[in-house]
Amino acid sequence: VAIKDLYLEGPLFYLTTDAKHKTNLQFLADAFPAQEPAHIGDWVFSVRSIHINNGTFYYNHLPAPYGAKRAFDPLHLCISNLQTSLSLEVLSADTAHLTLHTLSLQEKCGFKLKDLSCQASVGSKASTIRDFALKLRKSTLKFDSLQLGYDSLAQLTHKELVKNAKVAVSLHPSNLYGADFAP
Repeated sequence: VAIKDLYLEGPLFYLTTDAKHKTNLQFLADAFPAQEPAHIGDWVFSVRSIHINNGTFYYNHLPAPYGAKRAFDPLHLCISNLQTSLSLEVLSADTAHLTLHTLSLQEKCGFKLKDLSCQASVGSKASTIRDFALKLRKSTLKFDSLQLGYDSLAQLTHKELVKNAKVAVSLHPSNLYGADFAP
C-alpha cells in the first residue's frame, strides 16, 4: 500500500508511557519487527507526504507527578495548534531523507513555535540537517548544514552519541531571546 499524500484535519494524538517506559502504542511496535519495519507478510506500507492541520498531541508519563500548571513539563506535554507538512523518502534499510516543509505549534506552558523547516538525512555513518530555519515569537535560528558523524547506527543512543559523535555546524546571524524559551 503506497500513500502519496496523507491529510489529517484536527487529529488528536495520545501517547502514554508506564514505569517501564512501554507506550500505549506498543502493539504497533510489536506488529512491525525491527528487521522489517514496513513489511507485514507480502504487504509493504509507505507514506510519502504527511500534512496535519490543527492537531493536538498529548504525552503523559503516568508514574510522574504533574509539575506547575504553566511550567514546561517534558513528562506531561499538551501541544495544540499543530500544523505540519513533511515528506519522507526511505532510500534503503539504513538511509532515509526527511523534508520538514513547515511545523508550528503551541505548548500549554506558553511556548510557541511559529515555524520550523529543514531537510534531514540519516545514514549508516552520518546524519545531516540542511537549510534549518527556526522562528519563535522573537527568536530566529538559521544554519545551512549540521553534520553528525558516527561509526555506526548503533552509536545513535544518548550515551554513545555524547561520547563519540563528531558535530560540525556553521550558523547564520541569529537572535535568541530567553523569554521565548521560558514563557
